Amino acid sequence: MVEVKTLEELNEANVEHAQIVITNNINVESPITLATGVQLEGKARSIEITGNGQLITLTANNALKNLTLRTKKHEDAVSFQSQGVNGDFKLEHVTTYGAINLTADDASDDIRVEITDVDVVEADVTHKSEGPSGFGVTVIQGGLTVWNRTPQIRFDTQITDVSIGRDGEPVNGSGVFVSGTKEAKIHANLITTKDVYTHGLLKQGVADRISGGVFTVSNAHVERVENHGITKTYGFNDMVLDNWGAVKEWIVQNDVLSEGTSGIGFVNFGHIQLLDIQAPIMTKGTGARGINNYDGTIKELHLKRIETHGDGAVGIQISKPVGQITVHENVETYGGTGESLVKGVIKELSAIGISILDGAEVEGLEVKGNVYTYGKEIAPVQNEGVVKSGLNIHGEAANKFE
Repeated sequence: MVEVKTLEELNEANVEHAQIVITNNINVESPITLATGVQLEGKARSIEITGNGQLITLTANNALKNLTLRTKKHEDAVSFQSQGVNGDFKLEHVTTYGAINLTADDASDDIRVEITDVDVVEADVTHKSEGPSGFGVTVIQGGLTVWNRTPQIRFDTQITDVSIGRDGEPVNGSGVFVSGTKEAKIHANLITTKDVYTHGLLKQGVADRISGGVFTVSNAHVERVENHGITKTYGFNDMVLDNWGAVKEWIVQNDVLSEGTSGIGFVNFGHIQLLDIQAPIMTKGTGARGINNYDGTIKELHLKRIETHGDGAVGIQISKPVGQITVHENVETYGGTGESLVKGVIKELSAIGISILDGAEVEGLEVKGNVYTYGKEIAPVQNEGVVKSGLNIHGEAANKFE
């Protein structure tokens, strides 16, 4: 282990398999590319590496610990090298001003990424045009992007206790973004988040780009997701929680909030065995639905409470076959008919409480509270599909417009 306090000393110590401890703040004029096996640690988490461009480039078997990395918000604080990346990578107790972009293009061997207690305070990735595409839209990358684009390797990741943005000062883009491609898988055994705040900065009317607070995207195979903190999005087409992959268990323990047009609380295009949302979904915006199963399936769905405020903001919308749905409290919508994004197309919807569309088949649907709509002539329930064991609403299903 070697201690360094200047950029010159850091550059000299940056040799294969070195364990480097930084004792003073260091400013860099060009990216530091870590040699194979280098572990870089701050004497304390307050130790800063600062610069105006990209800061740290990872190559093979690298680790970052106890550091604050500060660059301009549209730059990457940490990134993979463009070719040949491989091995085990750890980011632990790291704070960044600037994005973390772990995209594996042309990797030379298998990759494992372990991320623990990472805080992306600010970042803007909205200028990055590349993103996974499907269902009529392209997904904007995240403040934390973990993306396998090399088909012939295995990419594993574990992401725990990640924070993105601040309330009122969101990261611009998606938040936590985990994806493969059509040909390349990514495997995650666990993803846990603290507070996540994002704003995709999309202009009203843009129909072919979206972002997400926490997004498991193309060919993502995930054992478990846990949202311990608030997840909140602010802008147009900013989904709060979104899945295009295959997730065994997704547990939401804190509020799911959106304040933007077409900012849906939870969107599913993939496959989820258990989705347990133990906190309220609350949206404010035209077309900002509570939860939507567009495609794929959810085998078992638990919802605490849904409240939407906006024309076209359906509470629960089911388009494809799903299993048992249980709502433990109320579904309430405050809105009439308005525009919303549907698979890359802006369409008119009414703010129905529960909407089961033609082609949807639901094993069972139980609401332990009430289903209320407050928009003029907006039905509380629309059932054009099949609910095998019947629709069981313990309380009222009523329009409360006055």
